Amino acid sequence: MSWLGRLRAKVAAQQRARDMSKQADDDDPWSDVASSEGEPSPTKNAESANRAAALDTHEALEEEMARHLPYMPSLLGKDLPPCGLPIQVAYENVNSRLRERWLYFRGQKSVVDVCQVIKDNLVNQSTHFPPFTRPSGLPAKNVKRTPWRREDVFLYEVCWIHYFLREALAPEPVIESGLDGRANQPAIPEELGLQCNRKDVLELWDAWHVKKRARSPAAPDGDAESSLGNGPPTKMEKDA
Repeated sequence: MSWLGRLRAKVAAQQRARDMSKQADDDDPWSDVASSEGEPSPTKNAESANRAAALDTHEALEEEMARHLPYMPSLLGKDLPPCGLPIQVAYENVNSRLRERWLYFRGQKSVVDVCQVIKDNLVNQSTHFPPFTRPSGLPAKNVKRTPWRREDVFLYEVCWIHYFLREALAPEPVIESGLDGRANQPAIPEELGLQCNRKDVLELWDAWHVKKRARSPAAPDGDAESSLGNGPPTKMEKDA
């Protein structure tokens, strides 16, 4: 048999195999088609049930997260710091990730644990793609950070996560006596590397710190998961 004959035989065999496969699907009583009575097939029913269950689970998760939103730790409040726009954007990026992760675990992860995970991710990206160090001529958008952001914004994201972790590790302030070791720290977080001597600006920073360092709201039912505050995890959490 010539090569042309062999090719024709091969094509014919492939076509017969496709026809047989199609016929088997048509004869399958469990195929994904409507029955003669117009009722959905068992496969359709199962798929619909799975989609409904997934939707119910998603809605229940969102409701659970919304229930914990009022007990968000003060450190993760949305108030923007009194500084320039790139630094504010970086702050909002980091803070949003921290809030989302805290809510995802419904407060069962301490703020320290949440900050540590985000810090590890940002430091890893900074190690592989340091800000302002891309090869000459390479467009900024080609730097493969996830998600991509401006170099100056990413630089301050790394600064902010170190700030968040430092604040999370600080003990809760003793409100009754007014004692707080952070009162003597610079008004502007030292992690940012900013210098400013204007009294009005420093007062804005002080007011911002007051909100960030306030006691976190406690859940009315006394759930530990909703009143973790800004402090480090307890011994029980460490041993878990």
